[in-house]
Amino acid sequence: MITKQDWELRQSQWDAFHRWEALQAPDPCPAAAAIGDLGAILDWLPEDVQRQDADPAKTGIRRMHAILGLLAQPR
Repeated sequence: MITKQDWELRQSQWDAFHRWEALQAPDPCPAAAAIGDLGAILDWLPEDVQRQDADPAKTGIRRMHAILGLLAQPR
């Protein structure tokens, strides 16, 4: 449980962040360029590393499906 003081502190921190964010220049790198950069980095990996399954039991996918199922339930 969060206290009222903690909640107010968190809100003031978010307010400070939003003020700071409004003063920042827009991101010069569009999303497509960032995805392209990630593709280039993945290409640098050796083939055996690229073929290796980091989650052979697919626990991450099962967890994601469970969460999506919760979000899809009517309220």
